[in-house]
Amino acid sequence: MGARSSRFAVALHALAIIARRGGEPASSEWIAESVGTNPVVIRRALAPLREAGLITSVAGAAGGFLLAKPAEAIGLNQVWSAVEPEGFACHGGAEDCPVAASLPPILAEIGQDMDRAIEVSLRAWRLSDVTRRLCEEMTAKGAC
Repeated sequence: MGARSSRFAVALHALAIIARRGGEPASSEWIAESVGTNPVVIRRALAPLREAGLITSVAGAAGGFLLAKPAEAIGLNQVWSAVEPEGFACHGGAEDCPVAASLPPILAEIGQDMDRAIEVSLRAWRLSDVTRRLCEEMTAKGAC
């Protein structure tokens, strides 16, 4: 099986950190430390969320990222759409292969079905659901 994208997981991790800050900006350094990556990677990962209007950024030494709206108003389908806009991807193939020539429309149909299923599933989740569940998990571990 091929490698899966981690963009959604990283975006959700970052959003959970931002939400838990309670209105205090979360720096890319702070988020990167939690995610286990470089601050530049975080800034690139969060750019689509800013473009989608889910977060804002504050410049300066005390700056960072803030939610642009309450966690209850952020659907995980919005996060997915922002960071995984391509959805299911098809691949190329040998020009002279009849399978390669005939498979793309079938894969496109399968991809549309998958995209609809993901949209429906994620529409049922809010960022606030994630942060509530995180707090429950963290409380059980004595960290919330």
